Amino acid sequence: MPIDAICPECEKPLRLRDELAGKKIKCPKCSHPFVVPDPANETIPIEAEEESPRPKKTSKRRSDDDDDDDDDDRPRKRQRSRDAEQVSTPREPIFLVTLAMVFPCGPIGIATGGIAYWKARGIIAALPDGERGASARRNMKIVCTLAHIANAVSIIVILVALTLRLLKFF
Repeated sequence: MPIDAICPECEKPLRLRDELAGKKIKCPKCSHPFVVPDPANETIPIEAEEESPRPKKTSKRRSDDDDDDDDDDRPRKRQRSRDAEQVSTPREPIFLVTLAMVFPCGPIGIATGGIAYWKARGIIAALPDGERGASARRNMKIVCTLAHIANAVSIIVILVALTLRLLKFF
């Protein structure tokens, strides 16, 4: 006759073979070790040695039906408003700074980088505050940094050309 037992950890009802009576087994659900009770002895089973009592697993999902509950003191993440439309990034300063980086040909490179920087700064000032203009603002700040780098490269090209000219290489 099978033995009816209950896991002391997860309380899952188990139906076990007779030959397992008095032996230590692991629960198939939670893997908690325990001794199968022997119906012939009618003694209370002693649980297997426990390293430390494990808390029962709880679901990590939060139910949405307790929105009015203020017991949770953790700050919630702000969700982006899906209604707020993002401002698109203007392409002209990006095009100009790309030209200044690809063609660092002295005064033309400096002028192109300067125009890109000037336009990007004007766009940053005109963008709306908050999340709507965040990505466009970040992109224009990158354009400003690249415009500075393009101007520095153009100045280096001019200095190298002047040095080579003074040394009569061309």
